[in-house]
Amino acid sequence: MDYFTFHVLALLIFDLIILLISLINLFTLKRINNFPEIKEYPKVSILVPARNEEDSIEKCIISLLNQNYPSFEVIVLNDNSADRTGMILESIKKKYENLIIINGNEKPKEWIGKNWACHQLSQKAEGELYLFTDADTYHKENSLVNAVNCFMYKKLDLLTVIPKQIVKSWSEQFIIPIMHWSILSFLPIKLAEKVKSPKLQITIGQYMLFRGSKYQKMGGHETIKTEIIDDMPLGRLTKSLGYKWGIADGSDNIECRMYKNFKEVYNGFTRTLFCVFNYNIPIFLWVWFFLALVAIQPIVIIFLFLLNIEIPRLILIFSILTLFLSFLLWAISIIRFKYPKYLILIYPITMLMILIIAIRSMYQTLTGKIKWKGRSIEK
Repeated sequence: MDYFTFHVLALLIFDLIILLISLINLFTLKRINNFPEIKEYPKVSILVPARNEEDSIEKCIISLLNQNYPSFEVIVLNDNSADRTGMILESIKKKYENLIIINGNEKPKEWIGKNWACHQLSQKAEGELYLFTDADTYHKENSLVNAVNCFMYKKLDLLTVIPKQIVKSWSEQFIIPIMHWSILSFLPIKLAEKVKSPKLQITIGQYMLFRGSKYQKMGGHETIKTEIIDDMPLGRLTKSLGYKWGIADGSDNIECRMYKNFKEVYNGFTRTLFCVFNYNIPIFLWVWFFLALVAIQPIVIIFLFLLNIEIPRLILIFSILTLFLSFLLWAISIIRFKYPKYLILIYPITMLMILIIAIRSMYQTLTGKIKWKGRSIEK
């Protein structure tokens, strides 16, 4: 077997491995509404940082205030919003007296904005559990009960929940499904929940349920105040200290529309992709180079064959199988997380677009050009 044939075979083997991970995850990633009810429910502090969220804040906060849960508080921090966020919150408070609104203090220079907002929220929390959730989420009335059932059943210190992502514009549909594909394909969930390695986890900032005492002991958001994103660093910190981390599927209970147009999608993923890899340049470049090969090379080989260019039979067979497995993996994720099924057909376009964004993410992070919600972010 020559080098190039071996190289094409390696891509096929890679797809087989992540297909195995995906299939196992389909059975081990449980939905939060599939856990037994507990006898006593601890008080939960629901903590929501909000900066310029006038389009989504009302729907989010009202859904949280209407939770079918015996003991909870909702605390929202208005993080110096320049839009109608503050006015909307005050309007909600007139109808719901149990809503607590904090006007955020000016951000210290050394802090990243969201981390500073979450830190201020945690100082006001009185619950046994802290739920950090984003202002662009929507929560069905039994979502908190289900999440706490899962949390207590697994005896966790941090539960992260995967929401259903609402995608409407073409840019959302083309790019956002990569999140669920990554989780299902690359995180062996059962293993990740058992081992203590901080590298083996994916934490989602849209829904992080902490045991309050452990959150405080590990220093909370103050420990990661300079991080561009808070979720993955907090997940790593949780596991590195020996606390118990877990993940569950909340797509039947929680929804989120992260972005609404191409600019938001492009800049949002630019802000986060490099951070997810903990700013490790060699690993980041290797992963994306390899994923590009898996996604693009089989298509190129098949295309050359269709142009009557001679391709060795074994290489052609391996390429067809690799492409088939890639589409199958993408289909599994699309169907499991309830995206429109026609998105299965645009897998190669998604991979090409996310590759471009990944390179931009590394470049802009390293050159200090990241901006988010009107603030420059330096790392």
